[in-house]
Amino acid sequence: MAKESTYGIVDTAFLGIDTAVPGTLAADDGAVEFGDDTEGLDILDEIARRVHLTDGRVMAVRGEEILGGGSAGAILRYPM
Repeated sequence: MAKESTYGIVDTAFLGIDTAVPGTLAADDGAVEFGDDTEGLDILDEIARRVHLTDGRVMAVRGEEILGGGSAGAILRYPM
């Protein structure tokens, strides 16, 4: 979902409010680089920012409300 948010094809993002995924996303292609908790950067926050900047919707939900029980899910505008 990181790449999709970077390319602007996420219509609606469902992000877990009870989960933090430390790390960063590459600016050009959305490649994920996982980090440790001490960096203070969260991948889910950056995904939310990128979806918002491309006029997508961001829904903050509990983890058990995300299909498959992950930390994020999305409805895409069109397939990648």
